[in-house]
Amino acid sequence: GDLAMTNEGFVLGTLSEVGKTNSTVTALFAPGRTVDVRIKGAVVQAVGRGGFNAKAEVPREIETVIGDAVVSSETGRPVGVVGASETSSAAAYADVFIRVPVESSQLTFVYVVPGISTLE
Repeated sequence: GDLAMTNEGFVLGTLSEVGKTNSTVTALFAPGRTVDVRIKGAVVQAVGRGGFNAKAEVPREIETVIGDAVVSSETGRPVGVVGASETSSAAAYADVFIRVPVESSQLTFVYVVPGISTLE
């Protein structure tokens, strides 16, 4: 249940198994996994799409721009940034695409922050 975080402070997931030399992390944005996030003050549900990406529907009146912070509504820690936003004039919600600004190929280790997660 402890948080796995990048060097930059973004939450990647929670520890699901712990061993002597390595641990398994359940990705926060695993495909189909949902997590409540806050974008510009609005609490919405993000649905994981894998590869450190998620999608959320945000009320259209909340204008988002690329790079806006996305934080866990539960822990207040950053989980990503707005990567793109799409809306139509007839829609009540905008589709906001969230990404963790880290290249998975460049990720060699994570930080573990003990005892603060209930994100499971």
